[in-house]
Amino acid sequence: MKTLTAYTTLTGDAARAAGELAAQMDKDSLFAKYGVALAFCDPDDSAETALAELANLLPFPVIGCTSIGLFHRQYGFTEPAVSVTVLAADDCRFNIALSEPLTADNAASELKRAYETARNATRFRAKAVFALSCPNPSIPIGRIADALSSATGNDDAPVFGGLSTPNGVNNTVGVWYGGRFHTDRAAVLVLSGNCKPAFASRTVMYHSGEQKRMVTKAEGNRVYKVGDADFADYLRQCGLSFTKADIKKQPFFFNVNPLSIEIPAQKKTSVQTIFGLDADTGAGILPDRVPEGALVNLGILRKIDIDASSRAAISDLLALVKENEKDGYKYSSIFYLSSISRYFALIPKHKENLKALFSTAPKDAVLSGFYAWGQFCPIPDKRGRNEPATHSAAVTLMAL
Repeated sequence: MKTLTAYTTLTGDAARAAGELAAQMDKDSLFAKYGVALAFCDPDDSAETALAELANLLPFPVIGCTSIGLFHRQYGFTEPAVSVTVLAADDCRFNIALSEPLTADNAASELKRAYETARNATRFRAKAVFALSCPNPSIPIGRIADALSSATGNDDAPVFGGLSTPNGVNNTVGVWYGGRFHTDRAAVLVLSGNCKPAFASRTVMYHSGEQKRMVTKAEGNRVYKVGDADFADYLRQCGLSFTKADIKKQPFFFNVNPLSIEIPAQKKTSVQTIFGLDADTGAGILPDRVPEGALVNLGILRKIDIDASSRAAISDLLALVKENEKDGYKYSSIFYLSSISRYFALIPKHKENLKALFSTAPKDAVLSGFYAWGQFCPIPDKRGRNEPATHSAAVTLMAL
């Protein structure tokens, strides 16, 4: 598999941006039998036109999403910009599909249909699923990961990817497919053939105090009561100060204060970013499901911990890559997804954080990615099998 990368800033001149992206491509590599382009970009009006023009210049299909910030090996952290990574090979397959608009009622069936559309385009077993979707408060991110993982059936393919983000100026989010952005769908890439993806993830949070409480009322990804208090009052008890006007500033107001969520019955602890509050009920809206009886604890993200987790994640990934290289696999690309909560916690030191990552990553690897509103990345179980998992306030990595 060969990996190509291109990058350009957005200045409103879409034709120039598309031309610059195409000019950076190694034309010889584009003659591979199979390929796909993954594009991450600022939700700028010119991005849609630039990607549409680029798609006409490439022999491979293009999928992607919007983000508040991008990562690129040569340019570091950037905004506003477009980053394109092309995967090309003669012995791998890259099949894509798009869901219909997702709702709470049809998400599972539509994601399964999209996966099967891409999977059935090839006779080879799926080796991984790269999924990009739009955030929807009524669809917990875990439902997306579970639906896609279940759809892979006997292929048992790991699911990687994430949710698109806006840029803070306009709250547009989108998934790119078929020549335009979609604000309510998921794009699915099924990788198959001679490839062995490797994955790693790290979540980190610093607890500013001991405010552990039990969730006493919850439904899906909405937490109504913590102990005897409404969720909003629990946050105030933890020291956060906000008004109803602040709540309307969502989705960014609570991002640097994620929750650790401990489920004693499952001996499982996770971290979730707070999407926001329901202005009418005071309920907390989280990326994934939270069961009643879970123990929650409010914390804060710190740059020192984020940097350490980035280095640890890439070290974990490289250990897997080294092991797989014994079987003859060679890796040329690393996809790096970080949570939007880490974006806000790092202001204005995003580039310093990337230095921690780039200093550890192989010098010849193409590295690209974006800030996501939540991620899918498998974690190994005790038998070494990849189990579907979702992440928030985390860094997730995939090497190809």
